Amino acid sequence: MLTLFNRRKLISTASLEEKARYHEILVQHQIKHEIIAKDLCARPAMDQARYGRYGSFGTMKPVWIYTIYVHKKDISEAAYLIGYGD
Repeated sequence: MLTLFNRRKLISTASLEEKARYHEILVQHQIKHEIIAKDLCARPAMDQARYGRYGSFGTMKPVWIYTIYVHKKDISEAAYLIGYGD
């Protein structure tokens, strides 16, 4: 199980295709990992009233960032497998 204390950030990407490719590589090599998706355009809770009143007028498109974490003992192998840090 990955926890805050035993995981390391492998990579962050905004590309859904890259995220899927990295996920597939890690699954094939049986490396446990966790993917966290974050919407960079999400409004803070305190801003919801104003946003609901005025909206974004169509200017805000969702921007997702996918961050992949692996166990700290697997970080160098995972980085090598995805081609990061050659």
